[in-house]
Order: sequence, then structure tokens, then C-alpha cells
Amino acid sequence: MIDGNFKKITWKEAGFYLNRTGVLADCKIITALNLDDIFNGREISKRYTFDNVVFSSQIDLSDSIFQKRLNFINCVFCGPVDLSDSIFRGNIQFIDCIFKRRIAAAGAEFTGDVEFKNCFILTDVDDDFVWPNRPFYFARARINGDLRLTDFTIRGELCLSGIKVDGKTVFSGISIENHRRPNNEASEEDSVSHLVNSRAAHTDAGNKYASEKDLVDPSQDVGWLNLRNSTLSGGLAIKASGQDGFDRRLSKISDRLNLSYATVGGPVHFQELEVFGSVLLTATKLRGLTVFDLCQISKDLDLSVHTPARIRLRGITVAERLMIVSSKIEGGLRIEEA
Repeated sequence: MIDGNFKKITWKEAGFYLNRTGVLADCKIITALNLDDIFNGREISKRYTFDNVVFSSQIDLSDSIFQKRLNFINCVFCGPVDLSDSIFRGNIQFIDCIFKRRIAAAGAEFTGDVEFKNCFILTDVDDDFVWPNRPFYFARARINGDLRLTDFTIRGELCLSGIKVDGKTVFSGISIENHRRPNNEASEEDSVSHLVNSRAAHTDAGNKYASEKDLVDPSQDVGWLNLRNSTLSGGLAIKASGQDGFDRRLSKISDRLNLSYATVGGPVHFQELEVFGSVLLTATKLRGLTVFDLCQISKDLDLSVHTPARIRLRGITVAERLMIVSSKIEGGLRIEEA
């Protein structure tokens, strides 16, 4: 767990440790990143791990080439993170991390896997560094491996429009919430401490946070999953994480799931998914079996799709309309216990 009482260093000092061991741990970096200070250019050949690090300013890793794996474990990002138009030839992994500003990887190319596990993206609505409704912006990125988000919480839009994923796309226990503006101002240290405490207090029951500082006003940006125009060659799964019992967490989307005009090459499985808006598969091309299993949709389900396979709806609740206008479902539509 982030302690907060860390040695404060500059990126130039961080580069000294990274170039010697490939690992940077238990510190707070107080300057903005300049790749020339630590990597001597924008083609990086070593593997790097950041463990229990607070990044107090922006991290610009755009327009660069990373030859090996990057790991971020138990880190706090106080400034924006930009991976746009870079090439990552190894896996990139974020585990137990908190993002206070946006993370962007528009147009980036990932040869390996991309993983976010137990991460929180909790940007402020009035943040100058972020498009308020797009704190996670991976539009037009290309991933040759898998894309996995597990126990992942975000406020605002999770934007993956136009993304291409050759491997599997798996969302387990994700929570996409409406943007919320804190009523009280806080220092950077208080804010980081609050986010850590919030992470510990986060539960499935209502997806709320314990602290009174997290109360919000009615002006909110919607939280939705945007996969419009995407190509998911290895299939798509949105499901609960964990096993039955204490550690089980359902996937919840505060507004809508948009998969319109996408192409999914493998099977699609929505399991115990709660969507508090509409699910849109308008003109979506589905190559494999598509299953909605014990899902709750508060508005419309648009299945105006093209698929040679079957669509199966089991134990699904749709509060408003089920639309199958101009659909071409060659394998048939099977509805069970709806």
C-alpha cells in the first residue's frame, strides 16, 4: 500500500536507479518526465518495473519505442499519462494503480498483452488535463495480444473506439461510473491518501466510496463503454470477477455499452452484466456464438446485427425495447427465461 512518506527524487535521479537495476521502488518523483534524461532517446531497449511509486507530474511516453516489458505496480499517477503513437514490443501491465488524470494510448501499437488489474481512474470533472468524459482513451490502438481489465473502476467514458485486438478482450469485474466532482478541495497528499482509502473501502454494494469527500453534485458526465468501430478478432467477454462469495464482483456500466459497427471474430459472452442504459449492437458483425447470461439492461437492447452464428439470451432483463430491425442472425435467436 502506498505510504506517502517517500524519498522525493527527480526523473534524472530515477534514471540512475533504472539504468542500473531496471527497477524503481518506494519513492515520489517530483518532476515531469523527459525521456532524454533517463533513457537517452525515445527507443528504450531494457525492461523496467516501477513498484510503489508516486508520479507527481505528467508522464509523456508518446512517439517512442519500448523493446521490452513495462510493469507498474501499486503506483499513483497524479498527472496525465500519454502512451499515444508509441510501439510497445513487450507486455505492459498496471496492477493496483490509481490514476488521478487521464491515460491515453491513441494510435499506439502493442505487440504483447495489455493488462489493468485492480486499477482506479478517478479524474476530476474540471481537470484541465483531461477530456472530462474520456479519462481512458485508447482509440485506434492496435493490440496483437490480449486486452484484459480486471477489477477496474473508471469515472466517465472508457473509450476503445476503433481499437483492434488480435487476442482476447476480457473485462472482469469492471465498474464504469458517472463522473463525479468532489465538493471539497484537498491537497495532493490528502487526495492521494483519500484515493487509497477509497480503494480499500470500495465494495460491490452500490459501487460507492466511504468517504464524505467523495460526495458529488448533479452535473455529471456519463460512464459508458465505447467499442464502436472496433475489431476484436479473439472475441469479447464482460463478466464478473472472482469466485462466488466475498471476492466476487459484478461488472456494471452506469450508462451504455456501444458495440455498434464493430467486428468480433470470436465468441461474445456477457455474464451477469448490469447496464443502467442501453446496449447497442447496431450493424455489428458477430462471427461466433453470442451469449447474454443473467444480464440486466435498464433501457434498450439493439440486436440489429449480422452473424452466421446463434445469439442466446438466458435470464436477461430488458426494461424497455428489444430491437432486431434489419438483423441477419443465421444461427437463430434463442431466448430462455427472459
